[in-house]
Amino acid sequence: MTIEIINAILALDKDAQVVVRGTPSNESEYKDQVKIVSGSDENGSAIFSLVLPWTWEQVSAKQAELQAEYDATQYRRDRQARYNAELPMGDQFDAILKGFNQLRFDGQNLPADLDEVIGIWLGIKSAIPKE
Repeated sequence: MTIEIINAILALDKDAQVVVRGTPSNESEYKDQVKIVSGSDENGSAIFSLVLPWTWEQVSAKQAELQAEYDATQYRRDRQARYNAELPMGDQFDAILKGFNQLRFDGQNLPADLDEVIGIWLGIKSAIPKE
């Protein structure tokens, strides 16, 4: 995925009202293709500011930073897809709760919230047994 200029602008100011036409790749294109909404007229049409609050250097640096962060975390997206395909969440929770339930049987005290979760989990398993 490529981080777009709009993502960089919104990272600089999450409340920015901005219109981007095209994919600016230099200062001239940035000034031409990016418009900041400063209000609306009596007909509800956007009024655009004549001044961009961020320089091309600021926006392109933020875009590069966001792209580097995205690229550096590709392994997370790859793992998530693989976990979802090979180890569904329900199976993960079931295995974890079985482990905690065994600790409980072995006499280890568990936090009250976890003990309650295990009780609910066991109740569901009892109400809907495997066939």
